[in-house]
Amino acid sequence: MRTLLESGTTLIVDRYAYSGVSFTAAKEGFTIDWCKNPDRGLPRPDLVLYLNLTPKAAAMRGTFGKERYEQTDMQLRVAKNFQVLKESYWQEIDAEKTEDDLAKEIRDIVYNFIPTVKDKPMLKLWEDK
Repeated sequence: MRTLLESGTTLIVDRYAYSGVSFTAAKEGFTIDWCKNPDRGLPRPDLVLYLNLTPKAAAMRGTFGKERYEQTDMQLRVAKNFQVLKESYWQEIDAEKTEDDLAKEIRDIVYNFIPTVKDKPMLKLWEDK
């Protein structure tokens, strides 16, 4: 990953470290800080797009609830953890839009953002501010 980034390649990654931390810390006996440790020092993203969808809206979708993590109480704990992890380089997007509208919004944000990070130093996740 570092080699690609240092060569100028733009990486778009689904979930990355934040998802694992949020879901694991939502279980009993785990803290957010403890859950960060395995990923501490990885390349920090320049941008995180957080797709916010309420558990109520998610439940309206056909496949909600089939996975063990797709229970409303778990989703509420995970959402709370994401809010704790949220930093200045995060953009929250309302995911209750149509798939096409959501895709267009994401595409526009990413295309406008990529030129702004050229030649910026690579920071480390949960080490650099």
